[in-house]
Amino acid sequence: MKGLLVRLYVLVSVLFFLGITVFFFVRLSQTRQENEARAGESFRELAESVAAAWQTTPLPEAGEVLADTLARDDMVQPLVVSVYSFDIGIDYLWAIDDRFINSQNGSRIHAATGPPVISSNEIVHRQFSRSFQLPGGDRRIVTAVYPVLDNRALFPTLRVTLILVLGFLSVTLLIVLVGVLREAGASRHPSGVRATAGAPQPPTPGVSQHQPNTPPVPSAVTEPTETGLAPESALLRRLTVELERAAFQEQDVSVAMFRFSSGSRGEEVYARNAQAILQFFSFEDLCFEYGGREIVVVFPGTTLADALGQLERFQRYYWEERHNWNAPDADLAIGVSARNGRLVEGARVTGECRTALKRAEKSAGRIMGFQPDPQRYRTELMNQSR
Repeated sequence: MKGLLVRLYVLVSVLFFLGITVFFFVRLSQTRQENEARAGESFRELAESVAAAWQTTPLPEAGEVLADTLARDDMVQPLVVSVYSFDIGIDYLWAIDDRFINSQNGSRIHAATGPPVISSNEIVHRQFSRSFQLPGGDRRIVTAVYPVLDNRALFPTLRVTLILVLGFLSVTLLIVLVGVLREAGASRHPSGVRATAGAPQPPTPGVSQHQPNTPPVPSAVTEPTETGLAPESALLRRLTVELERAAFQEQDVSVAMFRFSSGSRGEEVYARNAQAILQFFSFEDLCFEYGGREIVVVFPGTTLADALGQLERFQRYYWEERHNWNAPDADLAIGVSARNGRLVEGARVTGECRTALKRAEKSAGRIMGFQPDPQRYRTELMNQSR
């Protein structure tokens, strides 16, 4: 469950930051378009003022008129303004500073030859040009550069983006704090956590109950039998301990029941099959004798899908070993079940394994998993308690 939540959070985080990135650049594009429209309107007014001044006033006075126009507060302030002719040269050149042209401290320049060289960035600046005709027939070109993406334009978008990121991080922190507090409460009152997870788990006869404020502790090590397997008498107790531990830690437990085509308990063939299981799975205290021909293996912290993967590999291993034993007909069937989020007792899990084992003996693959439905299980327990 925790792993699923972590993966879900990672997915949501990736999608959120991708969305924030898209939002940031879309807002910047919109802001640039809006500023460009305002700059275009301001340039239209500026170009009309320049044309009127140049057509009605001698050049020195026309420059003063343009300077007064640029000083107006109701216009978008340009960064560069120039009036020039390709034949005569520059009539007027003004820049807010020398980053844009080779001027002297941004002052006006007269009597220059050739068109002005203006340096601007196409991303954050917008350059406009327009020509007009003087009474004598000569033509002039007015050019202006406006800022369309400066600090003032960036600030609102950055502010909204920062608010969204801080909001997301605040929600994340809140969720983490709630999770920590719930885990702390669960460690003090695990019985309450179990009650919210579903129907109460009936106690297993003969099994001592653990203290509510401590996780289950496995019993003392049981002496193995002659085959190396743990005795059947220890199975239910150990399985109950593993199921309780898994419920406490919100993990899964899988159980597999093996039935071999030949060999009963006490026979040499049965011991050989037991050794094959012990050599492959290598945890003696979780491999148990069961019934007359069966062997049970417990897989702590393992989902049903993962357990089936291990059992398929064991099946191939067993088929290879049987040739070394000169027993090519030796075979096995395996039934598997799992806790799957339920508060379930060991006897029920082994019963589900037996059901799956019967079906496995009739299937081509010889391995069958019992997929329990937690909701259906809780409903059954609730009906039984009424």
